[in-house]
Amino acid sequence: MKKLGSGFNRLLTAQGRILYKLSLVALALALVAFLYQEFILNTWTHTEATISGATTSYALDTAATTCTADFHLSYKAGEKEFVATDRVHGAGDCSAWGKDIQARVGGTEPLLFNPVDPSVITLHAGYNSDFFFLPLLLVSLTGGLVVLGFFCIRAAEWSDMEQGTEMRLSVRTPLRTARTIPVVRRRA
Repeated sequence: MKKLGSGFNRLLTAQGRILYKLSLVALALALVAFLYQEFILNTWTHTEATISGATTSYALDTAATTCTADFHLSYKAGEKEFVATDRVHGAGDCSAWGKDIQARVGGTEPLLFNPVDPSVITLHAGYNSDFFFLPLLLVSLTGGLVVLGFFCIRAAEWSDMEQGTEMRLSVRTPLRTARTIPVVRRRA
């Protein structure tokens, strides 16, 4: 391994620490995103939406055919009727895919709506990777940052070991003050 200068080693160590701190930020964001998704699952109203229709379209590309379907959903929130659209994408044999989409018309789809504003909905809600995608992505990012930070710090340590120098990490310790202990003398 090429011997690196002490300045570069300090830079690697600093980068490793920054990556560790960024991983803590990503972990905090993942926790907030997870708690928000939990909040939605526990406080929003569950209902069934009827699939009243579906429109399919196809786009020819050089690599593959892209299929798109727009589901027209209707649901009731209290006394009001709402209509929403859900777009689904696919690829491959669009004619068979389109027949499958049309077969779903008339069926139902579970959804959650916000009780404060019933026009705000979320589909496919539950404990699955679609609903918790952002928290899972942020946890993966956290793991990557921790590993990268570890290797930055280790690379600096390995380089210092080859150079025969000891790596000095700036670890701050609280100053200790000398305490005086009262001496009690016994009189004879």
